[in-house]
Amino acid sequence: MKIGLFFGTFNPVHNGHFKIASSILENKYVDQVWIVLTPLSPFKKNKKIISFYHRRKMLEKAFNNNKRVLISDVEARFKQPNYTIDTLLYLADNYPKNEFSIILGSDNFISIHLWKSYKTILTNYPILIYPRKGIQLEKIDSKITSSKINILSMDIVPISSSFIRSGIMNKTSISYLNPSVHQYIIENKLY
Repeated sequence: MKIGLFFGTFNPVHNGHFKIASSILENKYVDQVWIVLTPLSPFKKNKKIISFYHRRKMLEKAFNNNKRVLISDVEARFKQPNYTIDTLLYLADNYPKNEFSIILGSDNFISIHLWKSYKTILTNYPILIYPRKGIQLEKIDSKITSSKINILSMDIVPISSSFIRSGIMNKTSISYLNPSVHQYIIENKLY
């Protein structure tokens, strides 16, 4: 089975995340999307992130009833911060019949050369790159190109979790949230 791994802190999950996963499934790039909830990104060590528990609950609400999307807490088992390569190796060992690819925003892809064992990742795993505002993939350094890179043809998702958090804190529009996620944030006084 072809599995797309959509890594992130999802702090919080928003409609853009849902749109990306749905588009990848609808266009048959993969058979399933596994949302890999990251407890702590190595690149976000000094940022305030709400609890893993709350972020998982919001993901469950956002992707409720989608049988082709699995919420994975695999990274909660590892020492923090965890690195993508460690998760990939663990999944390959434990699910040898699956073919894993990485779902990644162009904003994160342009810094993949900073990732632990990035050359191993680029050599061994297909990468599905979705566009992000202000990132021109044509300018990517030739050192990080690979035949396994697929730039997805889809509309740019004009929102981010930081934009959503700012909207919540400033009590401005947060229309990019699933209603049940929005309600969960209010009920639990998050952000």
